[in-house]
Amino acid sequence: MNKLDTRRDAIRGFSPAWFTASMATGMTSMLLYGFPYKWKPLEYIGIGIALLNLVMFVFFMILFLWRLIQYRDFGSLILHPQQSMALGAVPMALTTIITSLVTILTPYNPSWMPMLALVLWSIAITFSVLSFMVIPFLATSHQRHDFSKVNATLLLPIVPTVVAASAGAVLASVHTGTTAVAIILISYALLAMGVGL
Repeated sequence: MNKLDTRRDAIRGFSPAWFTASMATGMTSMLLYGFPYKWKPLEYIGIGIALLNLVMFVFFMILFLWRLIQYRDFGSLILHPQQSMALGAVPMALTTIITSLVTILTPYNPSWMPMLALVLWSIAITFSVLSFMVIPFLATSHQRHDFSKVNATLLLPIVPTVVAASAGAVLASVHTGTTAVAIILISYALLAMGVGL
């Protein structure tokens, strides 16, 4: 592997696979915060890790957008056999932030939280559906995949719809009426898309 000589090389080499670190951090925060045996210090650790996840996601998003704007290489990224598969990690990382936001802030009942979570979830499902529809199509039409080289990364573009559906169940708990019903119906549609493929 070549050594990255400059900061510019580091930005050029930034991969969307880094968002999997944010996914894992978000899941860890929710596991610690929602641990069944209530212990306040563990909840505070979960909140701290959720804040770390938010910082990581924002940092990774800045680097990713910087790369896309500076090098204008989204076309080559989306056709890359490995990096394109990791694009599904972006909406999944955002989904962990949405789940953390709803779960941690619900006891405090801030008035702005349900709408913010709904907007973020709408962004996450948009990118989840795009990942679900576009990446597998490009993988089969523009890339060569031999059976001997197939691995689990081919599932990454499909999984975000299922993850967004699970976040929809959490999000519906802080909404009422037709908004909650619409969230549940969209979540079922997302679940059917992900499980069906």
